[in-house]
Amino acid sequence: MNVPLLVWNVKSMNEEHGYNYDNIPATVIPYWDERCGEFFYNIKALDIVFNLFISRIETYKPREYILENLSMEKCEQKLIDIIENN
Repeated sequence: MNVPLLVWNVKSMNEEHGYNYDNIPATVIPYWDERCGEFFYNIKALDIVFNLFISRIETYKPREYILENLSMEKCEQKLIDIIENN
């Protein structure tokens, strides 16, 4: 849908509310680059990152990222490459 995102990201599994995990690295956006939008880790950064996000809203191209990295064709080729190289 080409909708840029403003994401509150995490750094560890132990940030999940109500759970007590080990300090296992984690993220809520495993597929991402600067074309997708903006993210922050701490509520204190929300205001700054939100203003940055709004100021750049017309520049993001998340659909472009998806087509280049996660389309059916790209995923199929990645699977073929893995199979052929193993």
